[in-house]
Amino acid sequence: MARADRLTHPNRIIDAATNTTKSGLYAYYEAVMERMFPHLKNRPVSIVRCPEGIAGECFFQRHVLRHAIPGLRKITIEGQAYLCIAKPEGVLGLVQFGAVEFHPWGCSLPNLVKADRIVFDLDPAPDVAFDQVAEAALLLRERLRAFGLAAFAKTTGGKGVHIVCPIKPEFGWNVVKSFSKTAAAALAADHPDRFTTAITKSKRTGKIFIDYLRNDHHATAIAPYSLRAKPGLPMACPVRWSALRNVHHADQFTIKSVAARLRAADPWNGFFSSAVSLKALLKS
Repeated sequence: MARADRLTHPNRIIDAATNTTKSGLYAYYEAVMERMFPHLKNRPVSIVRCPEGIAGECFFQRHVLRHAIPGLRKITIEGQAYLCIAKPEGVLGLVQFGAVEFHPWGCSLPNLVKADRIVFDLDPAPDVAFDQVAEAALLLRERLRAFGLAAFAKTTGGKGVHIVCPIKPEFGWNVVKSFSKTAAAALAADHPDRFTTAITKSKRTGKIFIDYLRNDHHATAIAPYSLRAKPGLPMACPVRWSALRNVHHADQFTIKSVAARLRAADPWNGFFSSAVSLKALLKS
């Protein structure tokens, strides 16, 4: 892996709220690597870079950097060169160049035209409490289980919850997006007072937007254990279904929470072995 003693500006403050330095950020990603890396491996990935810390300019980047970084590979899609993480040192190398957030695509090599996960982003309106989001996530889980899908939950470090279903890479994005739209619309129709699939924000007041639009070729979703470039450095945290009702807000878990989270069993244990055939489900 990339060596911490080769970090430039190791004492630069990345987040003043937690007094996290660049070396501290590097140490965080070293600590979570075993759990995080499988969700980044061989995937196109977009990153949020904050070279001067989160108080400075931050920007979203999905194309390759000018610098050669061990553990990264360049992949070309539709004539564009994208970042792809091949080895753990690629993650740490990106931290060296200011990366704070990691957003993988929903596909991986060698099947970049076929989705291998379905993502639902439960995005609450400002007047919706987080306990309502947790209850909504549990309702969606039951709907997905009825379809035959395994579902895993994570807080986003932002406002809501992501529900992620691993699938075998059999279909392109049109099929997967259509399936996710149908599932979201069915739940919204059953609970119109709680859910909406309307993209227009003015129609979301008092409701939770079931965002199925992340199931598209160039769409991304925050990686499990990725930090967010916000004061306090909240992390996107996998959560057991049985514990979801005990979560009070989507940015509850932070860089300061990681030691306790890593001492507990991985809530997403069995994620990859839970992938099902969407083809078989659509036939049934």
